[in-house]
Amino acid sequence: MSDWRKTLVWLVTSRPRSRSRLADEASAFLEGRALEQILAGGSCWSPPSWIWLNTVAHGSPQQLYEVAETRRPATGPVVGWSAARAALAHELLVRTHADPSMIGQLQREVLEPLEQRLDSVSDLTPNDLYDMAMDEMRRCDI
Repeated sequence: MSDWRKTLVWLVTSRPRSRSRLADEASAFLEGRALEQILAGGSCWSPPSWIWLNTVAHGSPQQLYEVAETRRPATGPVVGWSAARAALAHELLVRTHADPSMIGQLQREVLEPLEQRLDSVSDLTPNDLYDMAMDEMRRCDI
């Protein structure tokens, strides 16, 4: 089974839900709103580490701007999941000059595959997530 299917299966089987709720969650995942969907539901469940890359890997330029606005100036290692997510959104916007087609290309070729691979990585820290995503983006020709 492919990694993206494993992720969707995980979303489907992680807890009981109605059909419309399932559709909402799948849509949120594909639109880069998976973390917000979970948090809006008031879940006290600890989200998996890959979910912090979801907006960066799937979000629109507007979503990326909104996430990047929370970024503090980098002065050392990234501390906290929100800071890692914001720094990566900022980097994606800078690297692509906020061009929607370039953003989409980098998301498809680099960030979505990374998001899928993270499902099998245990003990990932925010700084690890940041470093892995930055390494992947640096390897890309964009």
